[in-house]
Amino acid sequence: MDKKLQQLIHNIYIGEELTIDEYEYLILNRDEKASELLRGLAEQKRKAVYKNKIFVRGLIEISN
Repeated sequence: MDKKLQQLIHNIYIGEELTIDEYEYLILNRDEKASELLRGLAEQKRKAVYKNKIFVRGLIEISN
């Protein structure tokens, strides 16, 4: 995984917005190591925010 890809993943993790070109680079250059890093960081963020709680959401659609 190249340094630019690592930096983009880090920027996503810390909450920075990426440009369209940066998202394109991330998608086109993603490999297995990048996918593993993204999954791991997503899991860390989920646990930091929600712990091990489960939330159930329901949607009620109303029309005329």
